[in-house]
Amino acid sequence: MSSAGEIDNLSSIIQPDIAIITNVEAVHLEFFNSISDIAAAKSEIFNHSNKSGWAIINRDNEYFDLLYHHANKQNIKNILHFGENANSNNRLVNYQIIDGLSVINCYINGQQYHIKTRLFGKYQAMNILVALSVVSILDLDMQQAISNLSNFEVITGRGKTSQVKIEGKKITIIDDSYNAGPKSMRASLENLQFYEAQRKIAIISDMLELGPEEIKFHQDLAPSIIKNADYVITFGTLMQ
Repeated sequence: MSSAGEIDNLSSIIQPDIAIITNVEAVHLEFFNSISDIAAAKSEIFNHSNKSGWAIINRDNEYFDLLYHHANKQNIKNILHFGENANSNNRLVNYQIIDGLSVINCYINGQQYHIKTRLFGKYQAMNILVALSVVSILDLDMQQAISNLSNFEVITGRGKTSQVKIEGKKITIIDDSYNAGPKSMRASLENLQFYEAQRKIAIISDMLELGPEEIKFHQDLAPSIIKNADYVITFGTLMQ
């Protein structure tokens, strides 16, 4: 979605049984007046959803109340929320990296689960929380889903890691280059804190389609860069 009305059209075609909104952030602001307008545009997914179906919404997001209101206004019977918030229906309790694997502790439908996976980053833990929420809703095999996650390989550009050796030194490369907005860029930088390394290098490029405040959005990354990286290489005039 990059402009208002697109999701309404798609929703009318698909008429989803399960509609999920993972996040609302400052992306595609070039085409919107505010982030709340983005939230309203994303909420268009509920316009043609199955009234007896499900809406799944991020409880931690700043625009949760607005999203919930839109889903409720469309009389969707089941509205489920997820996140770290203690009041979330499905909750992330803890995330850490142990022995090169992500270890996730969460509650799904009141049941506690421990998951190990090669997907790295707390944002991936949230994605897993959403996926398992759908598994629970469809009454599928939860243990099979968790087993599948342990073998799941992330796709190129979405946090895929590679190990290389140069002059006897072991280097871990994290490829998170697919796309970026302020929130996802900070999440990628903060993900570095979970890695033990002698030196952490961030190689980052311009974020696009951010509208008139694009320079400020880039400047606001400074605390995350300073906190999580020892060295930074920038590409593009905005990131410079």
